[in-house]
Amino acid sequence: MKQDTCIISTLKKLDPVTYRHSFSVANLAVRFAESSGCGLDQATVYYAGLYHDIGKYHIDDGILNKPSKLDEKEFEAMKMHPEFGYRMLKDTGLSDTVLEAVRYHHEKYNGGGYPSGLVAGEIPLLARIIHICDVYDALTSDRPYRKGYTPEKAVEIMKDMQDQFDPVLFRKFIAGIREFQA
Repeated sequence: MKQDTCIISTLKKLDPVTYRHSFSVANLAVRFAESSGCGLDQATVYYAGLYHDIGKYHIDDGILNKPSKLDEKEFEAMKMHPEFGYRMLKDTGLSDTVLEAVRYHHEKYNGGGYPSGLVAGEIPLLARIIHICDVYDALTSDRPYRKGYTPEKAVEIMKDMQDQFDPVLFRKFIAGIREFQA
């Protein structure tokens, strides 16, 4: 499909860390969604994971590749990427399910996320799945500002922040991580 090629070309223009992360999240999300029995279409899950960070295309490279913590202004700029991604993809023919996952993958179950501050069940199911996989992959991957954590350490860190995640999905993720991570 020609649109897929154009979207993938845009992904390739992102920094290498985000590019690899996008494919990792897509594959992890497909395996997690299958094992959790949530009934979502594989292709839908894959595209949501693949495109979740495409809005970073509009974020300055100096922010994306900063080797230290972002300051408040930089973080506010970074928080725009879900909305940018949604706008980039909304006329591509992708399903509303994919578009919602791209837009809301940084929403937190406790209401502390962005861009809309959604709480619990207000957050679309696929966005909740992508959020968990996104955090896990970010923790286990090398970043400009730190080395990736081991899977065990990543799970420990996520348990300390588990109020951000759908509790049912998070328990399933933790229970099955070895199975669908491989």
